[in-house]
Amino acid sequence: MRLKTLHCAILCLCVVVFAPGPSSAQTNAISPALSASLTAFRARVMQNWLQPPDGYRGQIVINVRIGRNKLLRDNIQVVSKGDGDQWIKSRDNIIRAVFASQPFDMLPDGDYSAWNDMEIEFVPTPPPAK
Repeated sequence: MRLKTLHCAILCLCVVVFAPGPSSAQTNAISPALSASLTAFRARVMQNWLQPPDGYRGQIVINVRIGRNKLLRDNIQVVSKGDGDQWIKSRDNIIRAVFASQPFDMLPDGDYSAWNDMEIEFVPTPPPAK
């Protein structure tokens, strides 16, 4: 089972998306318990993400594979392509945030197939005008 797309704004800094895989058409909704777990997952990653003020303003997509022990199974795969100092800084900060967020103990054991392989899209947004 793959996750249906889940869009969530975070502190006016970014949007995290759990992007669907090819089999997502079979899944129209996720349970409230799984949704709450993914919200907690997102909150933990966002808490650890230090978005530089001069950082890259485009999307960066990564793929994470999580084991049953709720630790990363493999290296984080960066799906997006980019270059330049701002992109590299933002990419590295995202990877550090995901590593620092382990273990992902908020993810429910019974829904392992829903969260063991996730694609996450980070889309920074400018801070609100003062």
